[in-house]
Amino acid sequence: SSLSELESGCSRFRNYFQLLAADSNLADGFHAVIQRFGWRRIALIVQEENLFTVTMTKLKSQLTASGVNYTEKIFESKAGIYSLGKNLFDQETRIYILSMYETHARDLLCEAHRQGLQYPHHLFLLYA
Repeated sequence: SSLSELESGCSRFRNYFQLLAADSNLADGFHAVIQRFGWRRIALIVQEENLFTVTMTKLKSQLTASGVNYTEKIFESKAGIYSLGKNLFDQETRIYILSMYETHARDLLCEAHRQGLQYPHHLFLLYA
């Protein structure tokens, strides 16, 4: 089954049955966690792939509606996270949501560690 909403439409594929929820539904979970802990400022770092951008688009609309400030950085898959430059992390932000494949997430978390951005002062949420 496809996790992408674009590929899982029953109207397009008459005999299609989805066994897992679409990834875009993860936005609801992220938003619930943000609301539960009262976070008011977060950063989104997103790989430019439909799988990730659809989920983050949904989350951004929820964040805007609930008054949460966010910044967003998007990188192309081939270029990787280092294409975002030296200012990969905001000085004012402590909560990051990573929406990317595992190899890029690993690079980003290693870079965060090198820069001393670690729990309990910084938090990185990601999904696999």
